[in-house]
Amino acid sequence: PQGDITVFVHATNAEQIFKIAHEVYTATKRFAFLDISSFKDSELSPEFLETLGNICLFVPEVTNLTARQSHAIEHYLLNRRVDPNEGVLIVCGSIHNSAELIRSLNLSLDFYQLVSQVRLSHLDATLSHDQLALYAETVTKAHRDLMMLALISQLGITSLGVDNPN
Repeated sequence: PQGDITVFVHATNAEQIFKIAHEVYTATKRFAFLDISSFKDSELSPEFLETLGNICLFVPEVTNLTARQSHAIEHYLLNRRVDPNEGVLIVCGSIHNSAELIRSLNLSLDFYQLVSQVRLSHLDATLSHDQLALYAETVTKAHRDLMMLALISQLGITSLGVDNPN
């Protein structure tokens, strides 16, 4: 089970990807916003990502990930905690659409699905403050929903239903 959501931003240029990712970081109240390029390739491992704590890790263009970076992210996401308030929030981006990423650029479908639990697509030439706020709200709502599911799971509730009074 995954402890937090992952966000994937599709946009027309790198500046828009950065703005949306930074807005998501601000809305989710992480204590740091770090670009994956801040770390040496040799430093990256699932264990290292685990030590980073409650930050936002930004991947500006997913197609530029090295094999080691992809491996570290994938294994971190597959093995992380269930608590949605802990851990690294990974926000990836690309100027390519999902079909291009998977078919032409050879991004694994499993990896794409893992890093894109919430997908934000902005294909307009301009990006307004209202649009940024809407994207951030989408992510925070998904995070709240995940927190509720984690709480239900911790309480041992396996199904929800409404009793019929009749």
